[in-house]
Amino acid sequence: IDEHFSGSYCNDLSKISSEQREECQQRILECMHKLSLSVLHSLCYYDNVPLLANGRTTLLRPVTALLLPALIGESGEYNIGCKKSEANEQKQVDRMISLWNFVYSLIVDDEYESMIKNDKQVESNQGCQRKCRTWEKTAPSTASGVLCVIAESIHSLPLTVPESLHIQAGECSSMRLVEHPVFWNFIKKTLSSEDIIGVDYHGMKGGGKFSSRGNNKNDNPYSEDSTIEDEDVDQLVRRRSIHILSLIIEKEYEFYNTDKSNGIDRQEREHLKAMVLTWKKYILCFEALEMEDEAHLVDQVWDTVIELCAAC
Repeated sequence: IDEHFSGSYCNDLSKISSEQREECQQRILECMHKLSLSVLHSLCYYDNVPLLANGRTTLLRPVTALLLPALIGESGEYNIGCKKSEANEQKQVDRMISLWNFVYSLIVDDEYESMIKNDKQVESNQGCQRKCRTWEKTAPSTASGVLCVIAESIHSLPLTVPESLHIQAGECSSMRLVEHPVFWNFIKKTLSSEDIIGVDYHGMKGGGKFSSRGNNKNDNPYSEDSTIEDEDVDQLVRRRSIHILSLIIEKEYEFYNTDKSNGIDRQEREHLKAMVLTWKKYILCFEALEMEDEAHLVDQVWDTVIELCAAC
């Protein structure tokens, strides 16, 4: 800041003009964005030799708990204390799309995108990047953690659809997250994970508390101790995914129940509203079956499950 203001030391922000304050805050936001991507990249990829950070999804916490919430701000808006210019609004959009592009590289299937090859290499402008050895666990864990934070912010943004998916997307080059085939493929795969759901002595389904540690072997080849980074990764990702889906469907519900949807044909709008309500019922049932242990509480959702099956 001192350098920006001609070398003069200034400890009173009230003396700084709104334009100068906004520019400085934009620089801070850009640094936070780059730092977030750098940490996320280190979790999932390496260039020449494996990194100690590879697969350590505990390093995701500072990004999802501190950096990304501060970057996005309250209600999906970054907080800068002054009027936002059009250019800075676009910078924020670009940052959100950049985060989505990284998530996309984690969740896209090889069958969809030739950029991610079966030999676990990714071609980029910076050379050859290799996936970490724990990719099958690390990628969905990282992607779901980031999406939990940014899903609401990117919900209405035009997200690029790769050429290989244009047929599925109706020849569209971009679409909203709720319409994106790669997003739905990821949600489908994570919600139908093969993790065995059981009840242990903790009273938890799917293998116990997230923080529990067992006597199993270390699944992370980069870890220096005998513990496991995320003992129940499948369970964790599945619960994150239903939360992500809940956020997106709630956004859709708000859209179709406000004046924003007035431009849509009435009959079509009523049909879409009914679909959104069906998805809300699905989420409630899934959460009950995933979280509840009491039989009488689980029994209450079966009528709705039958209703959902009939709607398929």
